[in-house]
Amino acid sequence: MVGSVCFRPAKRWRIGSRTGPACVPISTIRSPDPQAPAHWGAGTHGRSDMIHESAKVYETASVHETATVMHEASVSSCAHIGAGVYVAVGAYVGPSAHVGPGATIGAGAKVSAGAIIGPGAVVGHHAVVGSGAVIGAGAEVCPYTELPEGQTLEPGAHAYPGE
Repeated sequence: MVGSVCFRPAKRWRIGSRTGPACVPISTIRSPDPQAPAHWGAGTHGRSDMIHESAKVYETASVHETATVMHEASVSSCAHIGAGVYVAVGAYVGPSAHVGPGATIGAGAKVSAGAIIGPGAVVGHHAVVGSGAVIGAGAEVCPYTELPEGQTLEPGAHAYPGE
């Protein structure tokens, strides 16, 4: 299993600060391709052919070797992308967000900081999942829907625009 433990000091730190928040890899799948861009990090990613060259994946993020991250997508620091996850074109996964195995993040969707996306869940294109929101296994946030901060969507449920 690939994962990371995030340590967050109580004090706010500048981005890029040497003493700021840091993630420590729990384990690795294998060393990345030596030709991979530096921002992919050392040992936190598996197969480089599953991460598009124009995707922005921070070195402290963990991406399973069977996950796919498409072009112009962004996976932020300390985020975890599980096995078989598909992150579509232009999607954003925020800091410390967790995307469970087999989940799909649609084109242009935004998963905010600390959100948890359960196994097999779907975040539709251009949907927004608020900070700390939890989406249960197999649930769906329909396209153009916003799930507010801290909300929970039960397993198998659907969130529609305007609800």
